[in-house]
Amino acid sequence: MKRALLALVAVLVTACGLPPERSTVTVQGLTVTVGNPGPGPLTGDPTRKGDGVALRIRGVDLTPTGDAARWCQAVNAVRWGCVLPEIPEGSALQATFTGGTGARVENADLAGYRPGRGTLPVLRFWPPLLP
Repeated sequence: MKRALLALVAVLVTACGLPPERSTVTVQGLTVTVGNPGPGPLTGDPTRKGDGVALRIRGVDLTPTGDAARWCQAVNAVRWGCVLPEIPEGSALQATFTGGTGARVENADLAGYRPGRGTLPVLRFWPPLLP
């Protein structure tokens, strides 16, 4: 239900003539990549000092490694909540996980902001809700 509502909001925002959002969330194996082609950096909520880009990951038998070990915390047995640092324009960040033979990432979503757009949130989903 929540995903359907967010998809509807995305369609309405696009229909209102706002510039399309070009950020990406992709999954390859046990790695989630957040890409930011711009315009401007991706940040956390500009009204909350120290807030970061929020990445939520749902999967089976996952353990974060590398930078993801600092950014991500287990919410429960299948969900991880990650607070990413600011992602500059033209950059990408990867959250990499390890796990057993059945380990997999089932879905991921991103919430952030672009300071130049004010409080309009940036939302991205994998797999994408809309083609």
